[in-house]
Amino acid sequence: MRIGNLDHLVMTTQDLDDCLHFYVDVLGMRCERSNGRYSVRFGTGDFEKFNIHTRKAEFLPAAAHPTYGSLDLRLVVDEKIDAVRREVEESGYPIEEGPVVRHGARGEMQSIYLRDPDGNLIEVAPDVVGDPDFSPTCVWCGTGHGTPAPATSMGFSLNAAFSYRLLPKNASSLSNGMASRLS
Repeated sequence: MRIGNLDHLVMTTQDLDDCLHFYVDVLGMRCERSNGRYSVRFGTGDFEKFNIHTRKAEFLPAAAHPTYGSLDLRLVVDEKIDAVRREVEESGYPIEEGPVVRHGARGEMQSIYLRDPDGNLIEVAPDVVGDPDFSPTCVWCGTGHGTPAPATSMGFSLNAAFSYRLLPKNASSLSNGMASRLS
């Protein structure tokens, strides 16, 4: 099996109006209401969406332990980080931290951190692939941003990672399937 993308994510909110204000008015997503259900859509073609539940296990099946404020995610924007920061500041919404450089699935990015009304940590970062103003070097593989290195060029083996404590000591379960990819 190969997962292609994420269809939706479900979040539970204590206050629907405050939640919609944040995601629609501050972050610029589009609200959708259908059959008493709410979601916000975003991205190219509005194909990404967050379903918003107003109480835990509102629709079944549901997560075993839905909890307010338990999400920690990064949203990628088209604008540069300074423009994003100014836009958030102009909306009057507080920035928790940033801009700071962080490493994620796309490599290093400059990010700002916000908390939605339920306490979820929302990181916002520009897509920097091809941005001439930002070209960091990956701390893991030593290549430039946007140039993924093959797993064999990472510069350390799984055993070296254990001895230098780059991976947790209890990560030995990785050695079966991951060792061949990392060494």
